[in-house]
Amino acid sequence: MSRLGFRTDHSRFVTSYGPIDHSVVFQRLQSSRDFLVKLFVSVIDPFEPNVELKDRVYLHAYFERDGVHFGTRMHWDEGELADNAPLFERLGPPFFEQFKSIENLLAILHAAQAEFILPETYLRGPQPVPTDHIAREFLSCKPSKPRGPIPANEERLSLLYWHKGDIARSMEHACRYLELIPNDQKMKARVNAMQRPII
Repeated sequence: MSRLGFRTDHSRFVTSYGPIDHSVVFQRLQSSRDFLVKLFVSVIDPFEPNVELKDRVYLHAYFERDGVHFGTRMHWDEGELADNAPLFERLGPPFFEQFKSIENLLAILHAAQAEFILPETYLRGPQPVPTDHIAREFLSCKPSKPRGPIPANEERLSLLYWHKGDIARSMEHACRYLELIPNDQKMKARVNAMQRPII
């Protein structure tokens, strides 16, 4: 991993691009000797007082035999994982490459919020309609929930604009978050902190 620019940070491998962290976590499953390989894109939250929570996860995906995927997860046998290190070297860096800049993350978050979905759902794309007629009938009978703006997306957009230096847009999204969850004391404290002059 060090050859790919990652450093060891406790139980994960991390590389940073300003406030953006890319990390790889090998999680051993309790029920077997298998592993999950998790890939995270996170952004440093300067308003979070707890050091262990300062990395705010923006995207979470899984490394599989045919690439990196959102939503699905594949178990790796311990020996198989070691044998596939070259595969990660080929597929991992291109996945992370597209999430190295604040501008790219902003574009993804805005697109996801416009469709009232989370960024992983947006990046995963439309799911294929099942070919089985019973599965199709089941899905057609499920009640559709009214969709609206997602508070977590507004919070993430606020933090991205803060790092970009656009305090007005950052405040705008923080206030939109509070319109959706008006009693969130943590966000109220953040808005107050944003309004203080920077010395």
